[in-house]
Amino acid sequence: MTSPPSFSWPWSHEGPKMGALPEFQATTGAQVNWQIALGGKTSVGFAPAVRPDVVYGSSPEGDIVSVDPATGRQNWRASAGKPLSGGIGADQNLLAVGTN
Repeated sequence: MTSPPSFSWPWSHEGPKMGALPEFQATTGAQVNWQIALGGKTSVGFAPAVRPDVVYGSSPEGDIVSVDPATGRQNWRASAGKPLSGGIGADQNLLAVGTN
């Protein structure tokens, strides 16, 4: 019987230590330009799906919204027809949400 291979993980305490990080000088700050209310409660796992041309959001109650990221204008709003168990995912052709 052979023993499992030995790996050198980057977070192990063996080997050379990393140097200090360089000082970071922030040149700008974050700013909220718009918000869209979905109603209902907030829940872990319900982050928006952000694409260059659109932001999609969903809520545990089943609300789904499409928003123009430049203006914050709502493109459309729909209901999944049932409660959602997971947030929204998107690519250029498909939106996906999860239910129990």
